[in-house]
Formats: sequence, C-alpha cells, structure tokens
Amino acid sequence: MISSNFILKDFITTVQNMDRFSIIEMANDEATEAERFFLRMKQNDDTSTRSASQEYANALKSLIFFMRYAMSAPFIADVYLDDFRSLQMESSSSAVR
Repeated sequence: MISSNFILKDFITTVQNMDRFSIIEMANDEATEAERFFLRMKQNDDTSTRSASQEYANALKSLIFFMRYAMSAPFIADVYLDDFRSLQMESSSSAVR
C-alpha cells in the first residue's frame, strides 16, 4: 500500500510522473486495499482509522473517474480537483515524451 496512513497527497506524490493508465491501475489497486482494510476492521475498532480508509478509497475512486473521463462529477470533492487536474496534466505530458 502506498499510503498506509490513507493520505491522498502521498499517493499523488508517488504517481505524479506516471502515465495515465499506470495511475489508474495503481489507484484501483490502492482503493481495493483500502476497502479491504475498512471491511476487516470491526465496528468497535478505531473509528477514525476506519473512516479514513473509507474516505481514502472513495477519493481514489474519484481520481480513477477523473483520469478516465477527464471531467469532474458531483461526487468528486472540490478539495481534490486541483490535485486531480495537475496530475492529469502531468500524466498527459509524460505520455507525449
């Protein structure tokens, strides 16, 4: 797992020089791991970590949507859009190189 603390900025920093398809693949794998972590935790376990893993997985799913369709959607939080746009631009320019 790239971000064991469920921080989206860590993931974005790691993948920022990759092509779009690699980013989507890694985001899918990372979201799956975060969701599995969420499901393995019991209801009475640390709720902040449990909810952080779920929010992280949802943010990664939003990133996947954004990278695939190059557009925003109502479910993508505004706080992520600038990071998503810069990552999209960087991945597009790395594909041209």
